[in-house]
Amino acid sequence: MTVFKVKVMAVNPKSTEKVTPPIEVLVDTGAEVTWLPRDLLLQIAI
Repeated sequence: MTVFKVKVMAVNPKSTEKVTPPIEVLVDTGAEVTWLPRDLLLQIAI
């Protein structure tokens, strides 16, 4: 099994100027949803 990471940013869809800084996350190819840290999302009012 190969493990790899990517950098992602989250954007508030109601206020697109609110963007998180890029963070490195582990890719789960079997996942149906993406999990991000709560404090990161609160920074952009999600």
